[in-house]
Amino acid sequence: VYCCRRISDRSLHVLKKISIHNMPAKERATTEQECKVLQRLRHPGIVCYEDSFIHKNRQLCIIMAFCQGGDLGSVIEKRKMRLFPEQEVITWFLQIALALQYMHEQHI
Repeated sequence: VYCCRRISDRSLHVLKKISIHNMPAKERATTEQECKVLQRLRHPGIVCYEDSFIHKNRQLCIIMAFCQGGDLGSVIEKRKMRLFPEQEVITWFLQIALALQYMHEQHI
């Protein structure tokens, strides 16, 4: 995963590269289908898909919105076993539950 900057407006984005060169055809089709699902998702609790492309027929490149502060996993890891305030955990839980509800409504 790479952090990159759009030339036109200098905004930050994330570029994820997935090697597809030696991937079995069925797995490649599943990976491309997952990318199409990401295109449909528009919810404040889900990182926004920006674009995707195949690079040199070897890598699927997915461009996503940059999350200031990182993802929840990195936030938890940085805490080094210190407890989180209850209200912060409840806020995260609600965000996750609402995003999950949205995905279910979209039949994903």
